[in-house]
Amino acid sequence: MNRTTLFVVGTLVAFAAIAAAVFATGIASQLLPGPVTTSTSAQAAFPPYTGLPAGCVKPPGGYLVIANINGFNDSIEHGAPAASWPVINVTQGSAVDITVCNADHQAHGFQVAHYFDSNIETVDPGQVVHVSFVADRAGTFDIYCSIPCSIHIYMQSGKLNVLPT
Repeated sequence: MNRTTLFVVGTLVAFAAIAAAVFATGIASQLLPGPVTTSTSAQAAFPPYTGLPAGCVKPPGGYLVIANINGFNDSIEHGAPAASWPVINVTQGSAVDITVCNADHQAHGFQVAHYFDSNIETVDPGQVVHVSFVADRAGTFDIYCSIPCSIHIYMQSGKLNVLPT
């Protein structure tokens, strides 16, 4: 098998393991849109954060991205993965400051194609990460989670639109 095939097979196995664990623990209802009902055992296994982590504030002139059980900035409620969410619009040459907060019980990744994707950025539960870069290239760039998790598919459709000057 070549590297690409091994990567694809490994990713599929990881997703299958996550899905099996999610449904086995009875928290599947938290992952689907609509009313949320939670079993007592699931609440004990994965207690939700009741507030935002310390330091989780929008930077002046910047953007705030909150990862939780509903995706990035509630992307599930905004039609993800079919619809792009979150969407950040900036002008080429602008400084971009993003604060990423994880208000979920599981780790998430945060990447911005071309600008913030050289390493896998893990945002642990309760952690706040600050991302800054200059939007030097015009175009549309993906904002996505880089770590398989129970709501991974809903965290793949963000966009950074860099408009030419």
